[in-house]
Amino acid sequence: MEAGGLFCRYEEELTRPQVASRMVPAVTARQLLEYINIARKYEPDFEKFTHPKTGGINGYAKLREYHIPVLQEIRSLAREHTLAEIEEEFRKRASKRESIQNSKIN
Repeated sequence: MEAGGLFCRYEEELTRPQVASRMVPAVTARQLLEYINIARKYEPDFEKFTHPKTGGINGYAKLREYHIPVLQEIRSLAREHTLAEIEEEFRKRASKRESIQNSKIN
Protein backbone atom coordinates (compact mmCIF):
# COMPACT_ATOMS: atom_id res chain seq x y z
CA MET A 1 0.00 0.00 0.00
CA GLU A 2 1.46 3.36 -0.97
CA ALA A 3 0.28 6.69 0.36
CA GLY A 4 1.98 9.91 -0.65
CA GLY A 5 5.11 8.09 -1.74
CA LEU A 6 5.42 6.22 1.56
CA PHE A 7 5.18 2.47 1.79
CA CYS A 8 2.88 1.26 4.54
CA ARG A 9 3.01 -2.37 5.59
CA TYR A 10 -0.47 -3.11 6.87
CA GLU A 11 -1.61 -6.59 7.54
CA GLU A 12 -4.44 -7.93 9.61
CA GLU A 13 -3.69 -8.49 13.28
CA LEU A 14 -3.48 -12.12 14.33
CA THR A 15 -4.12 -13.52 17.79
CA ARG A 16 -1.49 -15.61 19.50
CA PRO A 17 -3.69 -18.74 19.30
CA GLN A 18 -4.14 -18.15 15.54
CA VAL A 19 -0.39 -17.92 15.00
CA ALA A 20 0.27 -20.89 17.31
CA SER A 21 -2.11 -23.02 15.24
CA ARG A 22 -0.31 -22.00 12.01
CA MET A 23 3.03 -23.33 13.24
CA VAL A 24 4.04 -26.66 11.73
CA PRO A 25 3.57 -28.62 13.86
CA ALA A 26 1.15 -26.51 15.85
CA VAL A 27 2.24 -25.24 19.26
CA THR A 28 0.49 -23.94 22.34
CA ALA A 29 0.12 -20.21 22.98
CA ARG A 30 2.57 -20.64 25.86
CA GLN A 31 5.21 -22.17 23.56
CA LEU A 32 4.62 -19.38 21.06
CA LEU A 33 5.28 -16.85 23.82
CA GLU A 34 8.72 -18.44 24.35
CA TYR A 35 9.46 -18.06 20.63
CA ILE A 36 8.30 -14.43 20.68
CA ASN A 37 10.56 -13.85 23.68
CA ILE A 38 13.59 -14.97 21.65
CA ALA A 39 12.57 -13.07 18.51
CA ARG A 40 11.88 -9.80 20.33
CA LYS A 41 15.46 -9.63 21.58
CA TYR A 42 17.20 -10.20 18.26
CA GLU A 43 14.87 -9.58 15.30
CA PRO A 44 14.10 -6.00 14.17
CA ASP A 45 10.50 -6.81 13.19
CA PHE A 46 9.81 -7.82 16.80
CA GLU A 47 11.05 -4.65 18.52
CA LYS A 48 7.51 -3.65 19.51
CA PHE A 49 7.25 -6.85 21.56
CA THR A 50 9.66 -5.43 24.15
CA HIS A 51 7.89 -3.26 26.72
CA PRO A 52 9.65 0.13 26.85
CA LYS A 53 9.45 0.47 30.63
CA THR A 54 9.93 -3.07 31.91
CA GLY A 55 12.06 -4.57 29.15
CA GLY A 56 9.86 -7.67 29.27
CA ILE A 57 7.32 -8.84 26.72
CA ASN A 58 4.83 -6.18 25.63
CA GLY A 59 1.46 -7.89 25.81
CA TYR A 60 -0.13 -5.17 23.68
CA ALA A 61 2.09 -5.76 20.62
CA LYS A 62 0.20 -7.32 17.73
CA LEU A 63 1.28 -10.27 15.64
CA ARG A 64 0.99 -10.05 11.88
CA GLU A 65 1.51 -12.41 8.97
CA TYR A 66 5.09 -11.21 8.40
CA HIS A 67 6.07 -12.38 11.92
CA ILE A 68 5.23 -16.00 11.14
CA PRO A 69 8.37 -17.00 9.14
CA VAL A 70 10.74 -16.09 12.00
CA LEU A 71 8.53 -17.81 14.55
CA GLN A 72 8.31 -20.87 12.30
CA GLU A 73 12.10 -20.95 12.02
CA ILE A 74 12.39 -20.90 15.81
CA ARG A 75 9.74 -23.63 15.98
CA SER A 76 11.66 -25.78 13.50
CA LEU A 77 14.91 -25.32 15.42
CA ALA A 78 13.14 -26.16 18.69
CA ARG A 79 12.57 -29.69 17.44
CA GLU A 80 16.32 -30.36 17.59
CA HIS A 81 17.76 -27.73 19.94
CA THR A 82 17.03 -26.23 23.33
CA LEU A 83 15.58 -22.74 23.57
CA ALA A 84 18.88 -21.58 25.09
CA GLU A 85 20.77 -22.86 22.02
CA ILE A 86 18.28 -21.18 19.69
CA GLU A 87 18.58 -17.91 21.58
CA GLU A 88 22.38 -18.09 21.30
CA GLU A 89 22.09 -18.64 17.52
CA PHE A 90 19.79 -15.62 17.14
CA ARG A 91 22.12 -13.53 19.32
CA LYS A 92 25.02 -14.41 16.99
CA ARG A 93 22.96 -13.49 13.93
CA ALA A 94 21.99 -10.13 15.43
CA SER A 95 25.61 -9.42 16.31
CA LYS A 96 26.73 -10.30 12.79
CA ARG A 97 23.96 -8.12 11.28
CA GLU A 98 25.04 -5.22 13.52
CA SER A 99 28.70 -5.65 12.51
CA ILE A 100 27.76 -5.55 8.83
CA GLN A 101 25.66 -2.42 9.33
CA ASN A 102 28.48 -0.73 11.24
CA SER A 103 31.01 -1.56 8.52
CA LYS A 104 28.71 -0.03 5.89
CA ILE A 105 28.49 3.18 7.92
CA ASN A 106 32.28 3.48 8.27
